[in-house]
Amino acid sequence: MMSEQLKEYHILIVEDNGINRFILMKMLKELGKPITEAEDGREALHALDTLKDRNTILLLDLNMPVLDGYSVIRKMAADTVVYAKVRIVVVTGTMYNDFQKTGLGGHISGYVEKPVEKDELIRHIKKCATEF
Repeated sequence: MMSEQLKEYHILIVEDNGINRFILMKMLKELGKPITEAEDGREALHALDTLKDRNTILLLDLNMPVLDGYSVIRKMAADTVVYAKVRIVVVTGTMYNDFQKTGLGGHISGYVEKPVEKDELIRHIKKCATEF
């Protein structure tokens, strides 16, 4: 099996808080992968449209204006062919148990609660990279 370092993938950070996006970008810089940012779910879906032929790891906040993370996960779950090259890691302040009650847990590859711990986030990303 190929190492996750050799695999090509893109990271899409979806977070409405600019400071949180900046912190995530700094944490992930060492991975040396291209990173795109989006402020809400609608921007995220548009960005995924442009990245559709690339393996993409989506770091997704749940609570955002315009279109929240729950809606993004539902849309992606409803069209698994279009989003086949996307892996979702939820990055949120929402407790995991509360998220599990939504029934969307089977559609994500990882879950990181804020405040984000860099090592945990990178571990989830590397795990996702092995799934492509």
